[in-house]
Amino acid sequence: MYSFKKLLIPFIIMMVLIIGLIVWVIVKPKDNADLEDLNTVRFVDHEASDVVSLTVTSRDGSSLRIDSSDDTEEPYILIGYEDSDIDSSKLASYISVLSSFVSDKVIDDPAPLSEYGLDDPMYTVSITVNDGTVTTVLLGDTTPDGSYIYAKTDGDSKVYTVTSLKRDYCEYTYLNFLIPYLMHVDYSNVSGVSFERMSDGTHIEADCTLDSSGGPLFTVTYPYNIRASAYFTNLIDSVANMEVISFMDIEDDALSDYGLDEPSYRIVFNVKHGEDIVVELTSGSGIIYGRCSESEHEFSVAASTLSYLNTSVLDLLSYYVAYYTASELSSITCVYGDRSFRMDLDTPGSITDEDGTVTIDGRNCRVTTSEGRSYMAILFESIACIEIGGFDTDADPVLTDSPFMTITIITKSHETVRLAFEQRGTDSYYVFIDDAYSGFYIYSDELFEDGGTDTYSYGIWAAYDLINNAIMNSVNGIYDIPSEVTETLEGAA
Repeated sequence: MYSFKKLLIPFIIMMVLIIGLIVWVIVKPKDNADLEDLNTVRFVDHEASDVVSLTVTSRDGSSLRIDSSDDTEEPYILIGYEDSDIDSSKLASYISVLSSFVSDKVIDDPAPLSEYGLDDPMYTVSITVNDGTVTTVLLGDTTPDGSYIYAKTDGDSKVYTVTSLKRDYCEYTYLNFLIPYLMHVDYSNVSGVSFERMSDGTHIEADCTLDSSGGPLFTVTYPYNIRASAYFTNLIDSVANMEVISFMDIEDDALSDYGLDEPSYRIVFNVKHGEDIVVELTSGSGIIYGRCSESEHEFSVAASTLSYLNTSVLDLLSYYVAYYTASELSSITCVYGDRSFRMDLDTPGSITDEDGTVTIDGRNCRVTTSEGRSYMAILFESIACIEIGGFDTDADPVLTDSPFMTITIITKSHETVRLAFEQRGTDSYYVFIDDAYSGFYIYSDELFEDGGTDTYSYGIWAAYDLINNAIMNSVNGIYDIPSEVTETLEGAA
């Protein structure tokens, strides 16, 4: 009997818990979303699509009015600013926010309206819908906790609390509705650009042409003569397409508060037909302020969208003296003393494209290693990827009638680029591009290094000797570079 009682007590407890769980499941409260619906009152409820006009009037008498239109591309109009670059999607969002009001607290028997700032409301919102009904919402003071503001509608004695976001929207001016893009840069109408960074004295000028896809291609003309890198292109393009967070009207005596009295960066787009576009920007880790000759308003942008502003000068320039893809070129001619060679190219893709034709001094040069490494690619890469060794802007070298070496590149668009190298020291050479000193030099390895079995470490003339050897000694288009071990064993034998 005692044992039975000991078992009965846990059983009773378990049954009570089960019954309690069943009851809780049946009568449990609804989720948070349902609770919110139960505890809130939507005292103004208009569909944004039904609104034909919305006017916000502030306590000082200024007002902002948005009307609907029949234009499907611009369904809303900001009255008084029809000629401005207004973003219609921002107007639609604004209408959506201010066409309905929800309150989580209703004061059924309010004190005098002056207690809530509603006798002289901070803002009055008038909403006209397509059936002609007009709803007027008054917005007054902030609640003690600062999270809400008091509101009421005409004809309703009750006072409601609504999110302070409504007041924030009522503070909008036409500046908040401007299209967030400052410029309409057409690179086909841009002859060049310049970039200045005041912190380190960087000043780069570059010509602008178009690549095969119509994108910008920049060639630096000052202080060096070299192609710009992808970093420079990204920098300029990020400025050309920057999206504004907000526009501002800053008084002249307040420019220093934003760093615009002495901007940190200056970017100029040289326009072929029209006025140059000038952009000035401040520095900052979060927000950058700026002004542009295309706008009468100052603006702010996210610093993260302009991350290339502080890129080092070396990274803004190409690492190579004159980089081209094989598909861009028709011929390359190299002259070194009494030696010379010519590579003719006609390829739609890479140097090894099966649909292309490449010859060296008129000879077919489709020879590879057993692993498939192309010898004509080794030679082409040694020319296209001549690395800059360093910069020497203080030097004033002379281009002689017989340079140490020359490379003449002709593109498919009939552009001719002439590279000339003059002795700088025992192992380096000044670089001239189209007879002008480039401001930089290369090391002799770029011209003469013999990489042995490392086919990615060849200088131009060593690569030329290599492809000659491969052409003469290939079997069925295959030739392998003898390793040092093999050569040593053969010599011993």
